[in-house]
Amino acid sequence: MGTPAGFTLGELAATLGATLEGDPGRRVTGVAPLEAAGPEQISFLIDARYRPPPRPSRAGALLVAESVSGLPGPVAALQHPRSRPSSPC
Repeated sequence: MGTPAGFTLGELAATLGATLEGDPGRRVTGVAPLEAAGPEQISFLIDARYRPPPRPSRAGALLVAESVSGLPGPVAALQHPRSRPSSPC
């Protein structure tokens, strides 16, 4: 048996330089929009204006701007979510 597909939230937070609120061992296997994401996927919310409606997203985790708060579930917060990380190459 090999390593399961995807990344842990701890790995993603470390790679992105994000602050993680939640279980760093939780594994996500894909990315999807808020309205379509399931428990194995991470979604993103970089502007509070696009906060989900009262019915919460089913996303397993959210990638958010530091200015977005009060969301349930695991959250990886970035200071500048629109910036691209520098390439290691």
